[in-house]
Amino acid sequence: MRVAVVTAATAVCMAFAFCAIDVGAVGRALTGIEPHYAALAVILLLFNRIAAMARFRVLLAKFGYSPDRRRLFAAFSAGLLGNQFVLNVVGQSIGRAGILTTSGVPFGVTIVGTLVERTIAAGVLAITTLAVAWFLLPVFGFEFAHESTYFLSLFGGLTLAATAAVAVSYRRGAVTRTFVTAGRSVERFWLVVALTVLAHLFMLGGYIAALLALGLESATFETAGASLIVMFAAALPISLDGWGVRELSAVAVLGAVGIDPSTALSAALVVGVLSLGVNFAIAIPGLWLIPMRGRAVASDSGRVERPSNWNARLVMACGTLIAVTVFFQARLQGEYGLITANVADLFALVGLGSFILLVADSRERFAELPRELIGVLFAFSLLLAYGLVLGYVNFGANPWALINRGVGWLVILGYAAVGISTALLHTGQGSRLVLRLFVTVGATIATLQLLLLVALKLGFPPPAEAFRVPLRGYANDENAFALQMTVTSLAAIVAGRLGALGEGRGPLAAVLVLTGLAIYFSASRVGIGMFVMLLVLSIAFAKPDERRAALAMSALATTGVVLVAVTIASLPVLSDAPGSGYAQIRMSVLDRIFDPDLRQTYVDGWNLWLERPIFGHGLGAYIERQLAESGQFQVSRSVPLWLMVEMGIVGAAVGLACLGRLLLCAYRMMRTPSHQAWGAGLLMALLCWGVANLLHDFLVQRSFWFFVGLGFALLPTARRAQRDRKGPGMIRAGGGSAAPETGRSVAPGTGRSGS
Repeated sequence: MRVAVVTAATAVCMAFAFCAIDVGAVGRALTGIEPHYAALAVILLLFNRIAAMARFRVLLAKFGYSPDRRRLFAAFSAGLLGNQFVLNVVGQSIGRAGILTTSGVPFGVTIVGTLVERTIAAGVLAITTLAVAWFLLPVFGFEFAHESTYFLSLFGGLTLAATAAVAVSYRRGAVTRTFVTAGRSVERFWLVVALTVLAHLFMLGGYIAALLALGLESATFETAGASLIVMFAAALPISLDGWGVRELSAVAVLGAVGIDPSTALSAALVVGVLSLGVNFAIAIPGLWLIPMRGRAVASDSGRVERPSNWNARLVMACGTLIAVTVFFQARLQGEYGLITANVADLFALVGLGSFILLVADSRERFAELPRELIGVLFAFSLLLAYGLVLGYVNFGANPWALINRGVGWLVILGYAAVGISTALLHTGQGSRLVLRLFVTVGATIATLQLLLLVALKLGFPPPAEAFRVPLRGYANDENAFALQMTVTSLAAIVAGRLGALGEGRGPLAAVLVLTGLAIYFSASRVGIGMFVMLLVLSIAFAKPDERRAALAMSALATTGVVLVAVTIASLPVLSDAPGSGYAQIRMSVLDRIFDPDLRQTYVDGWNLWLERPIFGHGLGAYIERQLAESGQFQVSRSVPLWLMVEMGIVGAAVGLACLGRLLLCAYRMMRTPSHQAWGAGLLMALLCWGVANLLHDFLVQRSFWFFVGLGFALLPTARRAQRDRKGPGMIRAGGGSAAPETGRSVAPGTGRSGS
């Protein structure tokens, strides 16, 4: 949903910026601009780009690579265009990597270097902005916003989750080594920081020159400080190259220090237009310098690591960061509406671009890809493209279809791609680590939510902005939170059978009880149903010699959930804070199933499907019909019915075929002894997810597709292991026989395993 959020933020902020001022005054201000100050602004913005390019060159040298000026200029130009038209960070990093990877610079180095560069730039600007804002608080009349408690809660939850992830992944002494490495990094990148400060000064000069060109008498500390705050807002990756956010923040911040709002908006527009012109003036000549043939760049052989090492580090970083942050859906509540964005979307999009570059690079091409999963994702992508085209032909563009189904599916492809890349580049060890982190973070969030629930009942109600009942975690929705907990339970079962949760049954039982309780108190009927299904299926899909243990584990988890739920429910309700919604838990499951609004969506969808049963109406047709009839809409809850309505029997058949193909592949993995745990986990996930989609729309749930990508990445090795079992011997020509699920290999003739 990241592109959706960026596009919406750009359009909404720009619209409200113009609504807040007199458009005629903006026109008059722009017509009176002084040319010599405008020329000064152009020169300062050009120096800003030159300093940024020098910073990028220095940063690459710190990683051990020194491309010549031609290739550096071409890559920097591609990054400018990617930054302008795709996404602030993602487009820039992928654009640069696409050029430099043909010249011997690993795309992992380019992307990591760009992220480090942007992090340093944002950090320097954030520190400066905070210092300036502290002195300008009396001018702004600052007071904490209503949603400040929510953001503190979100930040606290994310910090707690990261701490838990570090605790389970770091070894003794690793924290000390991390701080030592960080200290060395500060010493190593001091020149990058200096160039960053220089670039920011040039940009600040451009803002002040634009204000002077529009009639500002003199630059003051208040004006410069307010301009820094506008720069920081424009640099945030929540808009298209700062458009909209820059204009809206200029009206608010510059207006607070006494500058006329129309002049402030005009200055922001001038800076945006001049920046765009400077970018094109640099990028268009730079693209002509793209080398037609790749040639290895100069490098320090003593410091440079193999490209595969950098690529594997980048992929592993994306996988681990997604495992920690995918649970956190940020809610940005502003005066004019609500914007939501998942913290992990950035890493998913970076991972998708990395996956494409990795596969396209002949020197780094994966030997074996899960072609079945990729085929299913490609087929469903074509189906959604067909639905978008059909909908545009029938009733025009529909924002919900384009954003939720079109762009949303692109983000989902990123989650699946990161899962695939993590498992393939790091064999079984990568999957085990990511699983352990995912389970740890999910169980931590479940524990925190249950503790807050107990505190609410005992008379210590948390703020309503930070905690709601029924439980929704940080997903901002009860059903989405229930699915996150279900996937956590599935990951725990797989990790437990792989031995990734430690010795004994205690950790797995604790995770199942915690997630089961969180699902119950979320009051999600589909969540409760999925949890019951996975407990039953975990017994049915266990190995014969493990079935008794699986039965005991399911019974233990069920008993624990029931006992603790009854205990919590029996606590005296000493506080039922207004808006906490605790009474909703008492609503029976039958009442929620036979919700009249839910039934009406099925009836309306069925009637709409009968009008065009073969090819459907196109994506967004159901919403368009509701808007035309009542002026408001409710999304269809049933995914099969949604496919039938908007893409007809053809769409439903393609969707069913895709699900059937994945189920068959998971079943074959489960029949392979070395991959039985992953195969059973995938089969349980697909069955629970498929049944749940009959009652609720879980098509674009991030955690599910990330889990699916991790698991199906091992499908080619499972197929090879199956062939080896049927063949004359278990030992391959390469030396050892792989055991992907444990991340170990067996040395021929020794019978012992080594890492």
